[in-house]
Amino acid sequence: MSMPFMLDVKTITFYQANKKEIIMSEKNIKKIKQDENKLVTFLKNNPIIVVLTFIGSVYQILQIVDFIIDKINIPGVQVEGKEIARIIFNFIALIIIIILLCENHKKNNQIKTYPYIDDVSDMKKIGIVKCTSKWKETEFTTIKCIKSIKKELIFMGIGGAKWIGDKKNKKLFEDMLERIANNDGVVKFLIMNPDNESLKNIKDKRGKQIIKESNYKIWIELVNNHPLHLFVKCYNHAPAFRLQFLDSTSVAVARYQFEWKKNNSNKNCHSPHLIINNTESMSFYYMFERYFNHEWDNAEDITKITRLN
Repeated sequence: MSMPFMLDVKTITFYQANKKEIIMSEKNIKKIKQDENKLVTFLKNNPIIVVLTFIGSVYQILQIVDFIIDKINIPGVQVEGKEIARIIFNFIALIIIIILLCENHKKNNQIKTYPYIDDVSDMKKIGIVKCTSKWKETEFTTIKCIKSIKKELIFMGIGGAKWIGDKKNKKLFEDMLERIANNDGVVKFLIMNPDNESLKNIKDKRGKQIIKESNYKIWIELVNNHPLHLFVKCYNHAPAFRLQFLDSTSVAVARYQFEWKKNNSNKNCHSPHLIINNTESMSFYYMFERYFNHEWDNAEDITKITRLN
Protein backbone atom coordinates (compact mmCIF):
# COMPACT_ATOMS: atom_id res chain seq x y z
CA MET A 1 0.00 0.00 0.00
CA SER A 2 1.40 3.32 -0.96
CA MET A 3 1.93 5.89 1.76
CA PRO A 4 -0.06 9.15 1.51
CA PHE A 5 1.93 12.19 0.42
CA MET A 6 3.30 13.98 3.49
CA LEU A 7 5.00 17.39 3.81
CA ASP A 8 7.79 17.40 6.35
CA VAL A 9 8.71 20.44 8.48
CA LYS A 10 11.64 21.44 6.25
CA THR A 11 9.45 21.46 3.14
CA ILE A 12 6.81 23.59 4.85
CA THR A 13 9.42 25.99 6.22
CA PHE A 14 11.03 26.29 2.77
CA TYR A 15 7.64 26.94 1.15
CA GLN A 16 6.69 29.59 3.72
CA ALA A 17 10.06 31.33 3.37
CA ASN A 18 9.75 31.40 -0.43
CA LYS A 19 6.16 32.58 -0.15
CA LYS A 20 7.30 35.49 2.03
CA GLU A 21 10.03 36.32 -0.47
CA ILE A 22 7.54 36.26 -3.33
CA ILE A 23 5.14 38.52 -1.40
CA MET A 24 7.99 40.87 -0.51
CA SER A 25 9.11 40.92 -4.16
CA GLU A 26 5.58 41.70 -5.32
CA LYS A 27 5.35 44.52 -2.76
CA ASN A 28 8.70 45.89 -3.90
CA ILE A 29 7.64 45.75 -7.56
CA LYS A 30 4.36 47.46 -6.70
CA LYS A 31 6.20 50.15 -4.72
CA ILE A 32 8.66 50.68 -7.58
CA LYS A 33 5.77 51.05 -10.03
CA GLN A 34 4.03 53.50 -7.68
CA ASP A 35 7.24 55.52 -7.39
CA GLU A 36 7.62 55.46 -11.17
CA ASN A 37 4.03 56.64 -11.59
CA LYS A 38 4.62 59.43 -9.08
CA LEU A 39 7.75 60.47 -10.96
CA VAL A 40 5.95 60.40 -14.31
CA THR A 41 3.02 62.37 -12.85
CA PHE A 42 5.39 64.86 -11.26
CA LEU A 43 7.28 65.38 -14.51
CA LYS A 44 4.02 65.63 -16.45
CA ASN A 45 2.63 68.25 -14.08
CA ASN A 46 5.91 70.11 -13.79
CA PRO A 47 7.40 70.25 -17.32
CA ILE A 48 9.08 73.53 -16.45
CA ILE A 49 11.36 71.75 -13.97
CA VAL A 50 12.40 69.32 -16.69
CA VAL A 51 13.19 72.22 -19.01
CA LEU A 52 15.14 74.04 -16.31
CA THR A 53 17.13 70.89 -15.56
CA PHE A 54 17.89 70.52 -19.25
CA ILE A 55 19.00 74.15 -19.52
CA GLY A 56 21.18 73.76 -16.42
CA SER A 57 22.79 70.66 -17.89
CA VAL A 58 23.47 72.39 -21.19
CA TYR A 59 24.89 75.37 -19.32
CA GLN A 60 27.26 73.14 -17.33
CA ILE A 61 28.39 71.33 -20.48
CA LEU A 62 29.10 74.62 -22.23
CA GLN A 63 31.07 75.80 -19.20
CA ILE A 64 33.20 72.67 -19.40
CA VAL A 65 33.70 73.20 -23.12
CA ASP A 66 34.59 76.82 -22.44
CA PHE A 67 37.12 75.73 -19.83
CA ILE A 68 38.70 73.29 -22.26
CA ILE A 69 38.88 75.97 -24.95
CA ASP A 70 40.62 78.29 -22.49
CA LYS A 71 43.24 75.63 -21.83
CA ILE A 72 43.85 74.83 -25.48
CA ASN A 73 45.65 77.26 -27.68
CA ILE A 74 43.48 77.52 -30.83
CA PRO A 75 44.84 79.81 -33.55
CA GLY A 76 42.51 82.66 -34.48
CA VAL A 77 40.43 82.46 -31.28
CA GLN A 78 40.92 85.45 -29.01
CA VAL A 79 40.17 85.53 -25.28
CA GLU A 80 38.03 88.68 -25.66
CA GLY A 81 35.81 87.01 -28.24
CA LYS A 82 35.21 84.04 -25.98
CA GLU A 83 34.37 86.28 -23.03
CA ILE A 84 31.83 88.24 -25.07
CA ALA A 85 30.25 84.99 -26.28
CA ARG A 86 30.09 83.73 -22.68
CA ILE A 87 28.41 86.93 -21.48
CA ILE A 88 25.83 86.81 -24.31
CA PHE A 89 25.01 83.16 -23.62
CA ASN A 90 24.69 83.77 -19.88
CA PHE A 91 22.33 86.68 -20.51
CA ILE A 92 20.13 84.67 -22.88
CA ALA A 93 20.06 81.72 -20.47
CA LEU A 94 19.08 84.03 -17.61
CA ILE A 95 16.19 85.52 -19.62
CA ILE A 96 14.93 82.06 -20.59
CA ILE A 97 15.07 80.84 -16.98
CA ILE A 98 13.20 83.93 -15.73
CA ILE A 99 10.46 83.42 -18.35
CA LEU A 100 10.10 79.73 -17.51
CA LEU A 101 9.98 80.46 -13.79
CA CYS A 102 7.23 83.02 -14.38
CA GLU A 103 5.24 80.48 -16.41
CA ASN A 104 5.73 77.86 -13.68
CA HIS A 105 4.55 80.35 -11.06
CA LYS A 106 1.51 81.14 -13.18
CA LYS A 107 0.68 77.46 -13.55
CA ASN A 108 1.04 76.87 -9.80
CA ASN A 109 -1.36 79.72 -9.13
CA GLN A 110 -3.88 78.20 -11.53
CA ILE A 111 -3.64 74.85 -9.75
CA LYS A 112 -4.08 76.54 -6.35
CA THR A 113 -7.07 78.45 -7.66
CA TYR A 114 -8.70 75.25 -8.92
CA PRO A 115 -7.57 72.57 -6.42
CA TYR A 116 -10.24 70.15 -7.63
CA ILE A 117 -8.78 70.05 -11.14
CA ASP A 118 -5.99 67.50 -11.56
CA ASP A 119 -4.71 69.20 -14.65
CA VAL A 120 -5.61 72.61 -16.09
CA SER A 121 -5.61 70.96 -19.51
CA ASP A 122 -8.73 69.05 -18.42
CA MET A 123 -10.68 72.28 -18.79
CA LYS A 124 -9.65 72.42 -22.43
CA LYS A 125 -10.81 68.83 -22.92
CA ILE A 126 -14.37 69.85 -21.99
CA GLY A 127 -14.13 72.94 -24.18
CA ILE A 128 -13.72 75.67 -21.56
CA VAL A 129 -11.79 78.57 -23.06
CA LYS A 130 -12.30 81.10 -20.28
CA CYS A 131 -14.75 82.55 -17.81
CA THR A 132 -15.04 86.32 -17.88
CA SER A 133 -17.12 89.15 -16.51
CA LYS A 134 -15.43 91.46 -19.03
CA TRP A 135 -18.14 90.85 -21.59
CA LYS A 136 -17.23 93.86 -23.71
CA GLU A 137 -13.76 92.42 -24.33
CA THR A 138 -15.12 89.25 -25.94
CA GLU A 139 -16.34 88.54 -29.46
CA PHE A 140 -19.83 87.83 -28.09
CA THR A 141 -21.02 91.41 -27.63
CA THR A 142 -24.10 92.28 -29.66
CA ILE A 143 -22.38 94.70 -32.04
CA LYS A 144 -19.32 92.49 -32.57
CA CYS A 145 -21.54 89.48 -33.28
CA ILE A 146 -23.74 91.36 -35.71
CA LYS A 147 -20.69 92.55 -37.62
CA SER A 148 -18.69 89.31 -37.57
CA ILE A 149 -21.21 86.46 -37.90
CA LYS A 150 -20.79 84.69 -41.22
CA LYS A 151 -23.30 81.86 -41.32
CA GLU A 152 -25.02 81.01 -38.04
CA LEU A 153 -26.25 82.76 -34.91
CA ILE A 154 -28.27 80.91 -32.28
CA PHE A 155 -29.56 82.64 -29.17
CA MET A 156 -31.61 81.63 -26.14
CA GLY A 157 -32.56 84.21 -23.55
CA ILE A 158 -35.34 86.42 -22.27
CA GLY A 159 -36.30 88.67 -25.15
CA GLY A 160 -33.26 89.49 -27.29
CA ALA A 161 -33.94 93.22 -26.88
CA LYS A 162 -30.29 94.21 -27.32
CA TRP A 163 -30.28 92.87 -30.86
CA ILE A 164 -33.23 94.84 -32.23
CA GLY A 165 -34.20 97.26 -29.45
CA ASP A 166 -33.07 100.44 -31.20
CA LYS A 167 -33.02 101.54 -34.84
CA LYS A 168 -29.24 101.36 -35.20
CA ASN A 169 -28.98 97.79 -33.92
CA LYS A 170 -32.01 96.73 -35.92
CA LYS A 171 -30.41 98.06 -39.12
CA LEU A 172 -27.15 96.24 -38.35
CA PHE A 173 -29.13 93.09 -37.56
CA GLU A 174 -30.88 93.24 -40.93
CA ASP A 175 -27.53 93.73 -42.66
CA MET A 176 -26.31 90.61 -40.87
CA LEU A 177 -29.36 88.69 -42.06
CA GLU A 178 -28.58 89.68 -45.65
CA ARG A 179 -24.99 88.48 -45.24
CA ILE A 180 -26.12 85.20 -43.72
CA ALA A 181 -28.65 84.72 -46.51
CA ASN A 182 -25.85 85.07 -49.07
CA ASN A 183 -23.94 82.34 -47.20
CA ASP A 184 -27.05 80.14 -46.98
CA GLY A 185 -26.94 80.39 -43.19
CA VAL A 186 -29.52 80.60 -40.42
CA VAL A 187 -30.42 82.67 -37.35
CA LYS A 188 -32.49 81.21 -34.52
CA PHE A 189 -33.79 83.17 -31.54
CA LEU A 190 -35.53 81.48 -28.63
CA ILE A 191 -37.24 84.00 -26.33
CA MET A 192 -39.90 83.97 -23.62
CA ASN A 193 -43.56 83.86 -24.50
CA PRO A 194 -45.13 87.28 -23.74
CA ASP A 195 -48.09 85.59 -22.04
CA ASN A 196 -45.92 83.40 -19.84
CA GLU A 197 -46.54 83.85 -16.10
CA SER A 198 -42.80 83.49 -15.48
CA LEU A 199 -42.18 86.70 -17.41
CA LYS A 200 -44.49 88.57 -15.04
CA ASN A 201 -42.65 87.08 -12.05
CA ILE A 202 -39.31 88.23 -13.45
CA LYS A 203 -40.73 91.72 -13.93
CA ASP A 204 -41.77 91.77 -10.26
CA LYS A 205 -38.38 90.56 -9.09
CA ARG A 206 -36.43 93.00 -11.24
CA GLY A 207 -38.75 95.90 -10.56
CA LYS A 208 -39.00 96.79 -14.22
CA GLN A 209 -40.35 95.52 -17.51
CA ILE A 210 -37.94 93.11 -19.20
CA ILE A 211 -39.45 92.92 -22.70
CA LYS A 212 -41.43 95.60 -24.43
CA GLU A 213 -44.51 94.49 -26.31
CA SER A 214 -43.20 96.38 -29.34
CA ASN A 215 -40.11 94.13 -29.47
CA TYR A 216 -42.27 91.13 -30.24
CA LYS A 217 -43.81 93.06 -33.13
CA ILE A 218 -40.31 93.82 -34.44
CA TRP A 219 -39.37 90.14 -34.31
CA ILE A 220 -42.46 89.21 -36.29
CA GLU A 221 -41.69 91.89 -38.85
CA LEU A 222 -38.12 90.62 -39.26
CA VAL A 223 -39.26 87.00 -39.57
CA ASN A 224 -41.77 87.96 -42.25
CA ASN A 225 -39.07 89.88 -44.14
CA HIS A 226 -36.54 87.04 -43.87
CA PRO A 227 -38.65 83.86 -43.74
CA LEU A 228 -35.90 81.56 -45.06
CA HIS A 229 -33.09 82.55 -42.71
CA LEU A 230 -34.58 83.98 -39.50
CA PHE A 231 -36.64 81.86 -37.12
CA VAL A 232 -37.96 83.02 -33.75
CA LYS A 233 -39.75 80.83 -31.23
CA CYS A 234 -41.16 81.40 -27.73
CA TYR A 235 -40.95 79.07 -24.74
CA ASN A 236 -43.09 79.05 -21.60
CA HIS A 237 -40.76 79.09 -18.61
CA ALA A 238 -38.07 81.25 -17.03
CA PRO A 239 -34.63 80.46 -18.48
CA ALA A 240 -31.92 79.09 -16.21
CA PHE A 241 -29.17 80.59 -18.34
CA ARG A 242 -28.45 82.56 -21.47
CA LEU A 243 -26.97 80.79 -24.51
CA GLN A 244 -25.32 82.36 -27.53
CA PHE A 245 -23.79 80.19 -30.28
CA LEU A 246 -21.48 81.69 -32.92
CA ASP A 247 -20.95 80.12 -36.34
CA SER A 248 -21.13 76.55 -34.96
CA THR A 249 -17.77 76.98 -33.21
CA SER A 250 -18.34 78.37 -29.71
CA VAL A 251 -21.01 79.20 -27.16
CA ALA A 252 -21.21 81.74 -24.34
CA VAL A 253 -23.13 80.59 -21.26
CA ALA A 254 -24.28 82.84 -18.43
CA ARG A 255 -26.53 82.02 -15.49
CA TYR A 256 -29.50 84.33 -15.09
CA GLN A 257 -29.96 86.04 -11.74
CA PHE A 258 -33.29 87.79 -11.45
CA GLU A 259 -32.86 88.90 -7.85
CA TRP A 260 -29.97 90.68 -6.13
CA LYS A 261 -29.16 91.70 -2.60
CA LYS A 262 -29.33 95.34 -1.66
CA ASN A 263 -25.61 95.41 -0.91
CA ASN A 264 -24.74 93.96 -4.31
CA SER A 265 -23.85 96.73 -6.74
CA ASN A 266 -23.97 94.38 -9.74
CA LYS A 267 -27.53 94.64 -11.03
CA ASN A 268 -26.88 92.84 -14.29
CA CYS A 269 -29.32 89.97 -14.66
CA HIS A 270 -26.65 87.49 -15.75
CA SER A 271 -23.38 86.41 -14.18
CA PRO A 272 -19.89 86.17 -15.79
CA HIS A 273 -19.92 84.25 -19.04
CA LEU A 274 -18.36 80.85 -19.59
CA ILE A 275 -16.87 80.61 -23.08
CA ILE A 276 -16.85 77.08 -24.54
CA ASN A 277 -15.68 75.88 -27.95
CA ASN A 278 -16.38 72.62 -29.77
CA THR A 279 -12.86 71.59 -30.80
CA GLU A 280 -12.86 68.65 -28.38
CA SER A 281 -15.19 65.66 -28.62
CA MET A 282 -15.87 65.86 -24.86
CA SER A 283 -16.78 69.54 -25.01
CA PHE A 284 -19.82 70.76 -23.08
CA TYR A 285 -20.67 72.74 -26.23
CA TYR A 286 -22.54 69.69 -27.52
CA MET A 287 -24.52 69.33 -24.28
CA PHE A 288 -25.73 72.93 -24.46
CA GLU A 289 -26.49 72.43 -28.14
CA ARG A 290 -28.68 69.42 -27.28
CA TYR A 291 -30.38 71.43 -24.56
CA PHE A 292 -31.14 74.26 -26.97
CA ASN A 293 -32.49 71.85 -29.61
CA HIS A 294 -34.78 70.26 -27.02
CA GLU A 295 -36.16 73.66 -26.01
CA TRP A 296 -36.46 74.68 -29.65
CA ASP A 297 -38.47 71.60 -30.57
CA ASN A 298 -40.94 72.27 -27.76
CA ALA A 299 -41.31 76.02 -28.35
CA GLU A 300 -44.00 77.87 -30.33
CA ASP A 301 -43.30 79.82 -33.50
CA ILE A 302 -43.71 83.53 -32.77
CA THR A 303 -45.77 84.01 -35.95
CA LYS A 304 -48.36 81.56 -34.60
CA ILE A 305 -49.03 83.40 -31.37
CA THR A 306 -52.48 84.81 -32.13
CA ARG A 307 -52.37 87.83 -29.87
CA LEU A 308 -49.21 89.16 -31.55
CA ASN A 309 -50.56 88.90 -35.09
